[in-house]
Amino acid sequence: MDTQDEQEELNKALIQANLQQLISVIDTLRAVAQPEKSVKGIYYDVLMDELLAHQLENFEPMAQQTKVRLHEDFEGLTVHPVRIQSTLVRQVVSNLIKNALIHSGASDITLQARAELLPERKKHLLIRVLDNGSGIPQETLETLFKPFARGATHADGTGLGLYICKDLIENMGGTLRYLDNPGGGSCFEIDLTVDLADESANEVIDEETPLLAGKSILLVEDNKTLQLLTEKLLTKQGARVEVADQGLDGLVKYQAGQFDLILSDIFMPEMNGYEFVSELRKRDCRLPIIGLTAATIGEETEQMLAAGADVVMSKPMNIKEVCKWLANFSR
Repeated sequence: MDTQDEQEELNKALIQANLQQLISVIDTLRAVAQPEKSVKGIYYDVLMDELLAHQLENFEPMAQQTKVRLHEDFEGLTVHPVRIQSTLVRQVVSNLIKNALIHSGASDITLQARAELLPERKKHLLIRVLDNGSGIPQETLETLFKPFARGATHADGTGLGLYICKDLIENMGGTLRYLDNPGGGSCFEIDLTVDLADESANEVIDEETPLLAGKSILLVEDNKTLQLLTEKLLTKQGARVEVADQGLDGLVKYQAGQFDLILSDIFMPEMNGYEFVSELRKRDCRLPIIGLTAATIGEETEQMLAAGADVVMSKPMNIKEVCKWLANFSR
């Protein structure tokens, strides 16, 4: 790969990382405005090592810019998939990694995880984000998880991230706590017990074959950048993608083509996602429909499901989640 190709890949990765950060801020603010909605999240069957490794990958461009080394240290996560609210878990882990990158002053950050099988098809998870930075002063620990607590940092932020993370984990039945890192610096630890996935419902994905080989997908999205990123992600996995800028265009292309799956944004001009999906169902469309939204906490998910979507996922989408859901889809 030459220098120009490497720069293009880095630029794309930076766009993806910036999108992920923006989505995290949106989710945080929505959770504060609508705390009664904050615990809602769709359950997925996932392998925790894949989920956590993907979070580190998302922040690699930012780490390169700030000259911070990211490390993973996973033990006991593979073999047994678990059933969790993966969007919310990703949000918490991403926030903790981002905080360490921005606020800790560390040169090294480690995402560590341990798992232990329990009776009655349960699994105990300990997920830690450790850094070798300056640590957190004793006098600020009492307010660390309070809303709008900013500590001594001069970096941008809402002061709400840790408060929301703690609330999300507690509403999943777990705990989020701060520990001193024995090696110097900080440690944030998630302690969570989850159910094992139903093994009969999980299909093994052949990594040698593109995940969406032969699938024809209609993508309805008004944001040009997300159009390009999503289309590239789907075509890389073997899909043929038809893109529509908004709902009315999507209806025209739906009538003219033969599709296996429809992906629709929610907020679009002229005809939004709710109207588009509702109109599809009125036309007796029986295809699987996935709603895509940046705001994974709030009324949007409920309204999209009520309009006729089968599931709502966060943007940027996780291709493996899409494929696992599609494999188990039945209508």
